[in-house]
Amino acid sequence: MLKSISINRLNTLPEHSFYLEYENDLLTLKHSDSALTLCVDFNSHDIQNRIKPNTAKLDLIKAIEGKGKDKLSILDMTAGLGQDSFSLAARGHTIDAIEQNPYVFLLLKDGLQRAQNDINLSETAQRISLYFANSTHFNHAHQVDKYDVIYLDPMFPERTKTAKVKKNMQLLHELVGIDDESNILLFEQAKALSPKKIVVKRPRLGDFIDHQKPTSQVTGKSSRFDVYAC
Repeated sequence: MLKSISINRLNTLPEHSFYLEYENDLLTLKHSDSALTLCVDFNSHDIQNRIKPNTAKLDLIKAIEGKGKDKLSILDMTAGLGQDSFSLAARGHTIDAIEQNPYVFLLLKDGLQRAQNDINLSETAQRISLYFANSTHFNHAHQVDKYDVIYLDPMFPERTKTAKVKKNMQLLHELVGIDDESNILLFEQAKALSPKKIVVKRPRLGDFIDHQKPTSQVTGKSSRFDVYAC
């Protein structure tokens, strides 16, 4: 089931609260008690480094694609700020991306709209269909067997050693929070859709989701991707 968003325009800054504001033509998440900000910009240095053709293949890509070369239909059940969806779309895959938090959804929607109007990014951005919904409640009735891969990136605690840019992600963690019970429901929903495989991002030393051992893993320095063949 798709959700709707009610937007209130403010004449003064709110107290002790999150809010969205356009800054340098970018929709930006702010908090009245913090100097940190967060936006989605697919022209950023970080994103461009991820999608350069000569860049070493990301662990995410290794887990999603495996040894195959086919273009895939992928469901990203936890789209977040869209870096992973955009990286996959840049490889030619087609993505359905679902985000349930209204602030995060609007940030991602703003970033995708700007990318669609950018001659260098439009082809990639157009491969992503974005939905505002809770993935556990979304109407998947006609989507069983539709996806080659379902991807889950549940929120988990950040490492204490982070670069300045990463510190801005503290806003996202404070806004969204961590809900292990919801993560398990997402995993169950993913299995019910009968994809060819499910990929779950976890902390490198974290527990398996729902204590279920994966078929294989791709492990990086701070995180890993658990692959479940279905």
